[in-house]
Amino acid sequence: PDQVDVNVHPAKAEVRFQDLQKIFSLLQRAVRATLLGQAAPPRVNFQERWQGLTSEDSHDWQFANQAPLNQSLLPPSGHKVEADAAVPLLRSVGQVGKAYLVAEGPDGIYLIDQHAAHERILFERYMDELNTNQLESQALLEAITLEFSRDEMELLRQNSEQLQGMGFALEEFGAQTFRLRSVPAIFLDHDPEEAIRAVVGEFEEDEAPLASKREALLAGRICKRLAIKSGQLLSLEEQRELIRALELCTSPRTCPHGRPTMIHLPVSTLARQFGRT
Repeated sequence: PDQVDVNVHPAKAEVRFQDLQKIFSLLQRAVRATLLGQAAPPRVNFQERWQGLTSEDSHDWQFANQAPLNQSLLPPSGHKVEADAAVPLLRSVGQVGKAYLVAEGPDGIYLIDQHAAHERILFERYMDELNTNQLESQALLEAITLEFSRDEMELLRQNSEQLQGMGFALEEFGAQTFRLRSVPAIFLDHDPEEAIRAVVGEFEEDEAPLASKREALLAGRICKRLAIKSGQLLSLEEQRELIRALELCTSPRTCPHGRPTMIHLPVSTLARQFGRT
């Protein structure tokens, strides 16, 4: 109430916000995220030519040895996909730039952002388990001691009850220290410290679509931090697993923050580029 003036017009036909740009930004991002989530994957009509791999990239491609993705990241059985949001079954073809997966669909090629896709998969699995009271918390073999600044400590205190309900067992262990004793079972293969550090990070503009629900906001931060990063090489089997998990998501086209997970290059565009039409 102290950030809006409702007395600038006699008939209350308009109001004045203290920070108009912030209000505009929040609305713009929320509407954009909603539209992206309901629209078909963006189509591409690119003119640039492919430059190929450098010798260093080729070396990395040949000798990379990445651990497989955990099967627990797949959406739970019985998970239903909304018809309007579904993507067709895709066949994994490969990886480009150590960041994007190439897949073939019945109507063309799909380029998938591996980080955004994995972020969506983690987020839906996590929120499904939270919303259905099926979340399992796993005690760590040894508690992890974490140090924070005073501001970060205050943020953790404010969110301690929420985090407890989200599967994280934290206890204060000194003036600027917390001990982490358990984490959600679906994150056991990830760095638990990274998950907690994400909670005390600065608010980012792309979090606006999740800002109305604290639980979703925290889950979005955690999943963004733990998702596969750009630059990580994946085996063909890992690529297939990631794509299959994305196909089963309720909203496979965007990450939780509204960024596209994929773009679509139709067969018709390929035909035009090769002079076949």
